[in-house]
Amino acid sequence: MADNDMLWLIRIKFWLLAAPYIPSIICSVFILVYFYKQRRHFSAHQHLTLLLTIFGTLQLTTDIPFAIIYYHYGEVFSASNSFCLWWNWWDYTLCSLLLFLMAWGSLDRHLLIFHNSVIIRKRTRILFHLIPMFMCTMYPMTFYLSAIIFNSCENQWIYTEFLCLQSCYLYSQSTVAIVDFIINIVVPVVLIMLANITIIIRIWFQKRNRRRDIRRERKLAIQLLSVAILYILLWFPLTINGVLCTLSQTARFKDLQSKYLLYLPSLVPILLPFFTLPILSNFKQTVFKIRPNIIVAPIVIKR
Repeated sequence: MADNDMLWLIRIKFWLLAAPYIPSIICSVFILVYFYKQRRHFSAHQHLTLLLTIFGTLQLTTDIPFAIIYYHYGEVFSASNSFCLWWNWWDYTLCSLLLFLMAWGSLDRHLLIFHNSVIIRKRTRILFHLIPMFMCTMYPMTFYLSAIIFNSCENQWIYTEFLCLQSCYLYSQSTVAIVDFIINIVVPVVLIMLANITIIIRIWFQKRNRRRDIRRERKLAIQLLSVAILYILLWFPLTINGVLCTLSQTARFKDLQSKYLLYLPSLVPILLPFFTLPILSNFKQTVFKIRPNIIVAPIVIKR
């Protein structure tokens, strides 16, 4: 790609992150305020949305600014080994954490919709609902600490490349790199797609058979699908092309992956609040304390 084309592409990437950044932060704050005010009326199906908002906001405020700085100036914030190590670990951890939360949340929604009794009981709720979500937050941190921070391979950072190019395990330890790609990207992306497709099918069959009122199930499914669509749109192309890169080793696929598709997950925390806000019930009334207008009309008594 010519230098002018590369500069044009970098400008596009910069504005895609920078333009919605402040509105996204504001939206995230309002969502967190909503959950704070709803803390006494919290239900199990809201746990996923809350965790996605918390970690998405964390990525918005502690990771995305460094990406914006890079795309604006053409070099990383700090040209040092310690910064590049931390940034790679932090970026990979948060991206993977949000992906795993969405994957488990998609599976968990089956329990909430079709096996609600499992969530009602305290012991099974802890075992099948809370512990898996906790593991989804801890596993990425631990994996990338081992693969990036405490890895014995020698990094060759390039400070004019995004994320200082890449951590050494990706090009010097093929087994770790393949495990990372399959377990931390392919598996959760496939789970998100399959879980949401099966939810749609099961609700469709229930509606067709008219076994019961499915308005609650449909509402919970729509809430999940609204966010799942964002993950599928931004992660699925990268996943498919990554598989093609692994199988074929074609330069065209690698070029597509490095210049375009690896950028897409950075948009997840930017766009997530805009996909989350519409699914929050009674948002305006809760956050802004808007009460319905009550019109009192005089009663005319005829004598």
